[in-house]
Amino acid sequence: MRRAIVVERFNQQYRLFRMWPFYITILTRAIQIRKFTYAWKLISGKFDNPNDEGKVTHFQASSAALSATIGTVNIVRIDYNFYEYRRNSSYLSYGFS
Repeated sequence: MRRAIVVERFNQQYRLFRMWPFYITILTRAIQIRKFTYAWKLISGKFDNPNDEGKVTHFQASSAALSATIGTVNIVRIDYNFYEYRRNSSYLSYGFS
């Protein structure tokens, strides 16, 4: 019986988690769609000025920021899964099965 409760709670939380990107899209009025062409031009180097100081291009800066964000999220996710697994052994954790 307890396992069924845990599974139901997990399903409810997962449904809310899946809806989060849609909420953010509505909240920001779909800026990730509206400004896609500007972002593509920025990364491709259309706005680069060879006379500016510095050696880091827009693409290099974006890649560094993205890799740092993804790395941090992965560390937090693994730590959270480990915490939930240790706290309740019947919790559905995909990282530790």
